Amino acid sequence: ETTNNNAHRSPKFFHYVPRLFRFDDENDNNNSPATTTTTTTTIAAIALNTFCRAIILMSSVFIGPALLKLAKEQASDQCDDDNNNNTQQPEEEECRVYGFLPSSLLTNIATIAGIVSALILPITGAIIDHTSYRRSVGLYSSLGMSIIKVVEIWISPKTWFPMAFLQLLSAILFQVSAVTEYAYSAELTNCPQQQSKYQSYFFRILLLSMMFYMVQVLVPGKLFNAWEDDDDVTTARWGALLASLWTIPLFAVTWIHLFPEERQPLSSSRIMQVAVMPATDTSNQTSSSSRLCCCWCWTVGFRKLHQTFSTIIIHRQFPAVFWFLLSAMCCGSANWSINTVAITYFSEFLLLPSPKIGLVILTILLGGIPGTWIGKYTVGRYCNPVVSCKLCLLLFIVVITAASSGLSPTTTNSNFVFLFG
Repeated sequence: ETTNNNAHRSPKFFHYVPRLFRFDDENDNNNSPATTTTTTTTIAAIALNTFCRAIILMSSVFIGPALLKLAKEQASDQCDDDNNNNTQQPEEEECRVYGFLPSSLLTNIATIAGIVSALILPITGAIIDHTSYRRSVGLYSSLGMSIIKVVEIWISPKTWFPMAFLQLLSAILFQVSAVTEYAYSAELTNCPQQQSKYQSYFFRILLLSMMFYMVQVLVPGKLFNAWEDDDDVTTARWGALLASLWTIPLFAVTWIHLFPEERQPLSSSRIMQVAVMPATDTSNQTSSSSRLCCCWCWTVGFRKLHQTFSTIIIHRQFPAVFWFLLSAMCCGSANWSINTVAITYFSEFLLLPSPKIGLVILTILLGGIPGTWIGKYTVGRYCNPVVSCKLCLLLFIVVITAASSGLSPTTTNSNFVFLFG
């Protein structure tokens, strides 16, 4: 009875979802898997969740330069205090804070977050697949990111170091939330063509959400002169305030009312294969099953990774899958690294304030619009998505190499960074 009531509750909130977040396929027919109410509601939930995650991701564009600036100021003050009795002033490159260079703050956060995420995600994936807590994992990880954004509003010279730890936690929660969303999107349909339409739709939502948030952050400072262009801290506070106002209510509504109820865990029969308990001792049987499930989830993700590694790499089976996974790992790691290093590069090397960095990111996002048309043309021209992917990666390498080697901190050359969008 509870399940039926919840099933009728989702369409009620679905009517309040904006039109942009409702997927419509003109070629859809009654035989399509997208015609069910549950699937339609889940698509809207994923779209809204993508909107919120895009805002969380873009808010780091403004919090990053603020952390770098505050860390650099504290390092300079410490150098002045330590050498106030010396006639020789220390070099700026020698000033450290908490034992590291201020310019390496964001890269250190990304490195630690990557290592911790690599250890946590197999366990998270097992909990999502083999327990009934999938929606709970998504809810708490998403609301955790929103709460962190609320705390980031109070970033200051006295609080920047705890904020850096919160950035580390936010990066980990972001990965956990993404994995949970992928679990739902993978179950939308088994049809590859329809799944491709869904993923393209979610990617469009991602780009539009990023641009929407960037405009909201940049407009007050540029048009209304709400703060100085080089005030990275105020820009970060404004961005965190906007992110919290958008994500807290939308995350709550999406995960509580739109995503479907917890479904039966996968491989439940394997979990239940334990020592036979007496049929009359129901409480002991439930407790034993729960304990075994929790213990099993700690290791099943790593066992599956080992099995995949042994099958593809050691036993040399499925060579095409091997090269695909190798490419996905390298490209994913490179993109994650470039996104982190780019903020440090813009702020420390090109000496760009955070509003101008936001304009650069917005230009890059706008450049993705003709890029999608170019990709569509190359796929249609060569009838081979692999060729299109190779051309895209080649152009990406050329642009990044030219940008990193041709730009300098001078005002004239730093403006050319907009051309690489």
